[in-house]
Amino acid sequence: MQITKEVSKRWLFYLLSTFFLVYLLWSLLYIDQLSKQLTTEKTRVVSMARHLELWKEITGNNSGYLNQAVLLQENQDIQITLVENADIEDGQRFYAMYYSEAAKEQDFRQYFSELVLGNYFYILTDADGKIREFFWDKP
Repeated sequence: MQITKEVSKRWLFYLLSTFFLVYLLWSLLYIDQLSKQLTTEKTRVVSMARHLELWKEITGNNSGYLNQAVLLQENQDIQITLVENADIEDGQRFYAMYYSEAAKEQDFRQYFSELVLGNYFYILTDADGKIREFFWDKP
């Protein structure tokens, strides 16, 4: 009887130890997955902050007109491409904009929040270049 109790205690100890190790391993993997997601979200928030700053610049300095020459002169890491096959009205133009260089995160810390959008920013203008609509790509 004494041997059975010792064996039972030993098996219980091994079972609890195994359960604890499995739980520890699962926790580490889950934390790693969450940290990767957090890094992605921070990158998207920085992108959103850069677009907000750019939009303030467009509306303040250019009266709401998309002047690519001025934008590219002041922001050399911007890439603006005209989207040809967009479903828009005649005379309008549809642009996709993104940054080709990594941002300095500390410059945009004021915008960090839980609102996270994609890396691409889209601009719809009329024939004169006046911006009609703008939005982010949703992930």
